[in-house]
Amino acid sequence: MCNLTFDDNKYDIDGKVNADGKYTALITLNFGSRHSFDAIGFFSGNLEGFPGAAEVYVSDDGVNWTVVPTACWDQINGEDLVSCGTSPEDPYTGSGTAKTSCFFGMNGATGQYIRVGIAVGRNDSTDKYNTINTRELAVYGSKIS
Repeated sequence: MCNLTFDDNKYDIDGKVNADGKYTALITLNFGSRHSFDAIGFFSGNLEGFPGAAEVYVSDDGVNWTVVPTACWDQINGEDLVSCGTSPEDPYTGSGTAKTSCFFGMNGATGQYIRVGIAVGRNDSTDKYNTINTRELAVYGSKIS
């Protein structure tokens, strides 16, 4: 289980503290070599565990970032989360409670890195949007030879 609690800082896409930055947190994945990405998604106990608004970027060098519009979402401002569903049990153990999964297409975007810029945390008004309670982050794609 990944539980993230944010501080009061705002960040730019480069990870620098910036009062005018739009992100409350950044998650960066380094795949070690260039890949073509098909989808990115989250698994959680319910939809309220997901970041409410986030943007997804790719990079070849970890410095220059390109947004992947199809993988971005903003549930706080009324966009429905697409490609979401529930599974009745944990896929690893075959038991337990339902998990919610949401996936966003990356349409073959390429890079060595993926960075998720989280603008707003959970879509849960009682939590004031300052945390994420997500079980897993999943990325689908393939290595480019």
